[in-house]
Amino acid sequence: LTADDKSVAVNERLTFTVTFNMEGSAKIDFPTEFEVDMNVMHGMNQKMDPSGKLVTYYFVQQSGAFKKEGTYSFYAYVNYKGNKYKSNKLTIKVDEEADDDNNIVRSDDPVFGIIQASKVTVYEGEPVLVKAKIFSKLPIVTLAGYAPFKTDKNAEEHVFPNQREYIEETRVNGKPALTFDYGKQLLIPVATGKCKILPFEMALRCQGNIFTRTVRFKSSGLTLFVKPLPSGAPKSFIGGVGVYQLTQKMNATTVKQGDVLSLELTVSGTGNLHNINTPILDLPEGCSVYGDPERKDDFQFTEDGVTGSITFTYHIQFTGKGELNIPGQSIAYFDPRKEKYVVVKGESLVITIKEDKNFKPLTAKLSPADNGDSKQIAESVSKVTENKTSTDWILPLSIGAPVGLLSIFLLLVF
Repeated sequence: LTADDKSVAVNERLTFTVTFNMEGSAKIDFPTEFEVDMNVMHGMNQKMDPSGKLVTYYFVQQSGAFKKEGTYSFYAYVNYKGNKYKSNKLTIKVDEEADDDNNIVRSDDPVFGIIQASKVTVYEGEPVLVKAKIFSKLPIVTLAGYAPFKTDKNAEEHVFPNQREYIEETRVNGKPALTFDYGKQLLIPVATGKCKILPFEMALRCQGNIFTRTVRFKSSGLTLFVKPLPSGAPKSFIGGVGVYQLTQKMNATTVKQGDVLSLELTVSGTGNLHNINTPILDLPEGCSVYGDPERKDDFQFTEDGVTGSITFTYHIQFTGKGELNIPGQSIAYFDPRKEKYVVVKGESLVITIKEDKNFKPLTAKLSPADNGDSKQIAESVSKVTENKTSTDWILPLSIGAPVGLLSIFLLLVF
């Protein structure tokens, strides 16, 4: 019974291997404090012993993590033809903070792996492409198993499907070697400070002198340094980190007083697009937003970040008359390359509002004393509903109206 390491931290991933020379069933007697992954890897190797006899070795591999600090000793067992065989005792020390040697690259090993990132110092919310990089001084036959790297805290992980591995020739410490990439992920840190990326584990079938053999290894780790966004963000900041554009359009430029038009704001670009907030409109007197804006997503996760667009549709009622200038709306985002906030604006619009003499918005103020006078309220509502035209007509409600009056008002209207 062997393990990748004998001194680990709480929740640090660890892999155990049982190796035996009989075709039986193996089981590791894990402590209750160890949380076992569901996946179990089985395999076999053949080796020539000193006498020239071919010997077959079987192995079972399981991974997981300890959930509590302490020192744990345990065994593995193999059942074969009714007999139970006990392994050596293995002792693991688990601390809240283990020695941080995960970032050491073991380039002298015949097969080793590292974690590469497009950047190691990033801003909060800035997408980072991370991938596994494997080096082998042995001829590679096939990939036999892979457990991906993971962040220790506060980062969104978006895993890309693994494609066919393209093996290339390279040199390590002046000697020829093979290399390939695997397990690409897009990480988006959502908290500042150190973001540790825990090692990945892999098993490769490699060609030996006579037979193929399985080489299992654990990569080095990687630490990202996540900086907070600068202070002084503009009021129009929507939480976007990346590079974005803004377009603005309305479904008509002429409207009858009291009618509703749709204003579309489309934010497009690349970054943490999926996490942006709804822009807040800057509207002049004579119009107001009716209801909540609608949101339509059209983006995908790419190696550069989240790319595409999000369209926000606002329904705006026009209660004034004449020509009304709708200013270009603005959004602000943080550009990590320029390391500053950027404000972009849409184009302004001029809306012509035709007067409708039948349009009479409700402006009467109701006091608490009117709460029992349902007859007076009914007469006010009756006068408004009589003037309702066949066009889309929306009744603006006074936010300050008492709840009891509002309930009676709705019942009388409908």
